[in-house]
Amino acid sequence: MDAQLTPLPLDWVKAIYRRLTMLWGDQFVRKWDGIPFDELMVAWSEELAGYTPEELKCGLAGCKTKTFPVSFSEFMALCRPPLNPEDGFAEAMAQSQLRPMGRDKWSHPAIFWTYYALSWEFKNLTTRELEKRWAPEFKRIMAQGQWEPIPEVKTELVSYTPEPEVRSTIGRKGFDELMKRWSAT
Repeated sequence: MDAQLTPLPLDWVKAIYRRLTMLWGDQFVRKWDGIPFDELMVAWSEELAGYTPEELKCGLAGCKTKTFPVSFSEFMALCRPPLNPEDGFAEAMAQSQLRPMGRDKWSHPAIFWTYYALSWEFKNLTTRELEKRWAPEFKRIMAQGQWEPIPEVKTELVSYTPEPEVRSTIGRKGFDELMKRWSAT
């Protein structure tokens, strides 16, 4: 477990265990025979540190497709399924439209940072050209294994007022006329 991460609340871990027990019954419970329940819950809590509620829901949903009870490492993998370039590209295409308004929601920071690395291409290439550039860049970013958090978008408008030297150069009357023309008075 990463020392910086807070263990998952025990109530959450117990709820996950109950869900998995409901899914596979005694077959799941027998998987953990011989391990004291409290110790098992603490171990899961520590191992699931840093997992988001969305990731845990994804893991639980993935369990529904399995015939046999999953191991704990399999459950963790279901929570964080590997990303593929095609899905990442589709997400980046959609989120790039929402980013300027600050309404973007990225499922993984690597998708955002690949988009960021290719931001010029997103504005200047066709979708087909961009798609060819995406996969190798996505693989390079994914190989890093760690990513900075996704920065927030600053959406506030900035008004422009010319510096005093500009005002004095064009004169007060000229400045007022420019501002009227730009409807900024």
